[in-house]
Amino acid sequence: MDLPEKGLRFECLKISGEFFRNALSEVPQDNTAHLRRLMANARDKVSMHKLYCRAREERRNGGFGGNRPTNENVSAPQL
Repeated sequence: MDLPEKGLRFECLKISGEFFRNALSEVPQDNTAHLRRLMANARDKVSMHKLYCRAREERRNGGFGGNRPTNENVSAPQL
């Protein structure tokens, strides 16, 4: 005996399966990762120049917490 609920459930599962198959079928290529990042930054209104300037300023000031390495606290690698 074929119940109407069984047919409806089958259709819902079929639609869900097609959705996931389509969503997962296109794996982004490595050569487009930078383009996706640029588009995401543009969408979020992120200025790469401002990020660069901030990172450069943090490096000049010793980074996070001001722990700039000096000759006194940097040891030579052991050979």
